[in-house]
Amino acid sequence: MILDCKKLNGEAKKLSDYLKSKIISQDESIDEVCSGIQKYFVGLSDTNKPLFNFLFAGPTGSGKTKIVQEIAKYFDLEPVVIDCGEIQQQHELSKLLGAPPGYIGHGETKPLLSKERIEIQGKPNVILFDEVEKATGGLYNVLLGILDNGYVTTNSNVKVSFLNCLVFMTCNIGAKEIESEENKIGFSKKSLTWEEKQAYTTKEIKKKFLPEFINRLDKMIVFKQLTREDVEHIFELELNQIQERLNNCEYKKIFLFVSPEAKRKIVDVGYSIQYGARNLKRVMEKEIIQPIANALSLDEVEEGDSIQLEVNPAGEFFFEKKIYSRTKSKACWISVLEIV
Repeated sequence: MILDCKKLNGEAKKLSDYLKSKIISQDESIDEVCSGIQKYFVGLSDTNKPLFNFLFAGPTGSGKTKIVQEIAKYFDLEPVVIDCGEIQQQHELSKLLGAPPGYIGHGETKPLLSKERIEIQGKPNVILFDEVEKATGGLYNVLLGILDNGYVTTNSNVKVSFLNCLVFMTCNIGAKEIESEENKIGFSKKSLTWEEKQAYTTKEIKKKFLPEFINRLDKMIVFKQLTREDVEHIFELELNQIQERLNNCEYKKIFLFVSPEAKRKIVDVGYSIQYGARNLKRVMEKEIIQPIANALSLDEVEEGDSIQLEVNPAGEFFFEKKIYSRTKSKACWISVLEIV
């Protein structure tokens, strides 16, 4: 009998299904991640290095950081996030490892990669080095030790183990080059296929990182650029989360609806080819959550009220309080109050 060794099963399949319900249009990347983590679930991880390590590449706003956050949430913990943009100078490595002996602060502050933060019991810890390409070259020496040996030694001579960790790194390498290639003026202008974008990104990553670093990666995964339709799906997920927050609001519970016109405008404002869905959440915070908070605090809505977000002819957002009217012939929403 030929074995089918390509499918996910058990906990890895549950994790994959969970991530696909939260992350839009990255199913292939999710399956690659869960395929790697499946070794942990069945007890076949290498005992001399982290459980698994991944490098996520691709355009901004495509879900690279989001997937790490959701994996951590699946394991019911907060990820340890290292913003590599804050480690662009050699001396800033002290944020990770603590101040060296003889320097101000030695032994007084906890390093970000402390034993207490990294070594947890009962489940794998999730470590994220965000935008790793921005960091000083000294960080790569730290990462080489983590990825190869599974530990790092702080400047207080404390050995910190990463053997029970899932290590993730994100980068935007190749995104600008691909955009430049597709926007060339003249007859050379073209739209690259997904396979060409993957190859282009991999090529740029190999230019940026040394071979010894790349060779220590378990998987390098390139995320797809989101389309406007993808961002519409993300809008629905975010809207469901907002409604859940309203349902759990102890002050007053109200019901939120968004007209098709308002949805289209929010998606238009929140999405761009260059930045993906990065701005969508900020737009929804400004145009939905903050006005509702104001209406609640001003007592313009009552417990159990229904409100709908609309767009006026001038393109401005506004809320209406509505009631649901049923007659023999039809059922419809009737506006009873415009909320300013």
